[in-house]
Amino acid sequence: MAGTRKGAIGGPPPSWSGAEGPCRRWGPPPRPSFAGVGRAVATSIAALAASLPGLSDAPPMRTDASHGLRAVRADARDLASMLIHPGRARRRRWLWIAAGTGALYLARDGIRSFARDHASPGLTRFLTDVRTLGKGAVAPLGAAAAWAASLATHEDRERETATLLLESAALSQMLAGAGQLVLATERPERGEAIRFLRAGGHGVSGDAALAASLVWPLRCQYLLPRAGEGRAHRAIRRGTLGLLYAGAALTAYQRIDQDKHWAPDAFLGMMAGLGAGRALCEAHARRKVSHFTPRPPPARLRWRWEPLPGGIALRIDFGAGAAYGQVPMAWGRQAFAAGGRSVSSLRRP
Repeated sequence: MAGTRKGAIGGPPPSWSGAEGPCRRWGPPPRPSFAGVGRAVATSIAALAASLPGLSDAPPMRTDASHGLRAVRADARDLASMLIHPGRARRRRWLWIAAGTGALYLARDGIRSFARDHASPGLTRFLTDVRTLGKGAVAPLGAAAAWAASLATHEDRERETATLLLESAALSQMLAGAGQLVLATERPERGEAIRFLRAGGHGVSGDAALAASLVWPLRCQYLLPRAGEGRAHRAIRRGTLGLLYAGAALTAYQRIDQDKHWAPDAFLGMMAGLGAGRALCEAHARRKVSHFTPRPPPARLRWRWEPLPGGIALRIDFGAGAAYGQVPMAWGRQAFAAGGRSVSSLRRP
């Protein structure tokens, strides 16, 4: 042969450099670049860190903000997604709210008569004091107090609380305004007309919405029971949460007592505030779980034959790493092992 053919076995290694493209000219292999060496070192360090015990199970670092404008933008995206894809549980809650509203519309005259018959100066003063929760300055003042507390605690929870309070109040007023436009009812002191798609209506109580918008942000931030705490602490948290719910309900009743809203209008305002706060808390919780929960490693497909008394079984495991189980079918019996997902079958006598 005149020479060794390119690519033949035993020939010199091809060079991947040059303008002619790969395998075009012969020569020594190219020197490794600094970028390639850096990538190789970084990959090796990452693989070593992942193999160490305790490091591979650590949750990834959180990348999004729980407060501020970034949280507001993220909440807007999450709320739009919830509105487009509400889910079965949320649709069920909407149906219950619609059913309760319809029942209150049927009984609104009787409820108004009951409130007027049982009115008293002492009750009116008490309800007026409770209605302070429905003032427009309560949420901004609470947010300012929470933000000031974060300067002392140096934690993001208080900043997140301030953001949730402001967002919940703003969203509740948006829902109340949209409801007043769609359901333009008159105040009881002026008439009983019910119109649709007209400005200047009072079909949803804005004060009740503001008072109820405080409940869920404080509930999800401070008033949920925690693991390991005693009964006294749990009782304090539940009692405080009950007072918040009672304040929202009494604010709604105050609007009925003052003959400013019908019962269904006050009920819809309260549901708007509670729904706004709950949707925002669920959005924040979903983002926390997605960023703090460690993701499982990619699934691996494993199979092998295993001996059984009186036969053999083919075991096919779809699990992550060594955490997998099996479900062997042996004479109609199923034995479940802990962890993973698997499909086992085939026992031959």
